[in-house]
Amino acid sequence: MRIPGILYSLFLPLLCLWGHTVKASGDALDDIAGSMNSAFEMALSETDNTASTVGGDNGAVPEKGAFFTPSKEVSAEIKEKMISEMLKKAPADKEAELRAAFAEIDILQLMGDAVKKDGYQANDLALAMAAWVTTSFSILNDQETNDAEDRAVWKQFRQVIATNPSLAELSDRDKQITAETLYWYSALAANDYQQAKAGTPGWKLDEVKGYIKRDLKARKIHPELVTISAEGGLVARK
Repeated sequence: MRIPGILYSLFLPLLCLWGHTVKASGDALDDIAGSMNSAFEMALSETDNTASTVGGDNGAVPEKGAFFTPSKEVSAEIKEKMISEMLKKAPADKEAELRAAFAEIDILQLMGDAVKKDGYQANDLALAMAAWVTTSFSILNDQETNDAEDRAVWKQFRQVIATNPSLAELSDRDKQITAETLYWYSALAANDYQQAKAGTPGWKLDEVKGYIKRDLKARKIHPELVTISAEGGLVARK
């Protein structure tokens, strides 16, 4: 799956238009998806109980409640809110260019095309949650997660959604808002990380990692306490 690399390559033309995207999209995490904070809090509260049993490739992967039927209207709404967040910080003369670039992107279609070969579907809330988590940890650790680790995190969130009615029974709209916001954030965070590593003026690696860590902790994921394992997904550090 290699989610971080996939996301960065898909959005590179857009991301080159304007900098400091991770901070803007981090604000969008707080503002756009009303269901997201509670969803992650519920999911991560069960991590200690599920991590040892749902990771890796053993056993069936539950599907209950993970999928949603996407709406183009919801996608347009999310895109507009994301643009609005960025325009709060972008130079005024970049608005037309930014809007034109966003207009060409169907994030669910792009993600779906990219992950299909590995057996995933973009309209899967668990995949979006896994994309955000694996991208974030890859940035903090300066090393991409591998396929087995990505899959373990995805399975973990699939299990949590299937066993938690308040997640499984979220509306299609709420699932789509959460998923698309997470896909956008992951792509934009990957851009800022790559720009900082390349020494592009205006980007600082410690600043980018600070935003990433802040947003993880806001959703009860503390990188100093948990790590990603191919055997268990998100697990407590030893």
